[in-house]
Amino acid sequence: MSIDAALLQRIDFFRLALNLGGNKETVKEMLRLFLSSTATQLEKLEVAERDRNIIAWLQIIHQLKGAAQNITAKRMASLCIEAEEIQSLPHEQSRAITYHLYKEMALLGAAISGHIN
Repeated sequence: MSIDAALLQRIDFFRLALNLGGNKETVKEMLRLFLSSTATQLEKLEVAERDRNIIAWLQIIHQLKGAAQNITAKRMASLCIEAEEIQSLPHEQSRAITYHLYKEMALLGAAISGHIN
């Protein structure tokens, strides 16, 4: 199994800045918005899983994937792509994916905080 070198970096801050026209304040605001909205989405994901609501689960995963792709967070986007394969809840992978999404979110939070400050 080979590791994709692009996945080694949590966020491609250079690419994100290019995508947003190089405006540092816009980048910071987008990253702050990502952190706050993703935290809320992860909580909703847990509720959907607990309620065995696959439709809500997949909608939230899709939203998380889009948000991750928007800020160039490739690891989180990859987890969401994997999660989109789940067709019913409960599922043996759903708990693991939720755990890894929370873990990745913590790591992203640290990377974003370091970048913003």
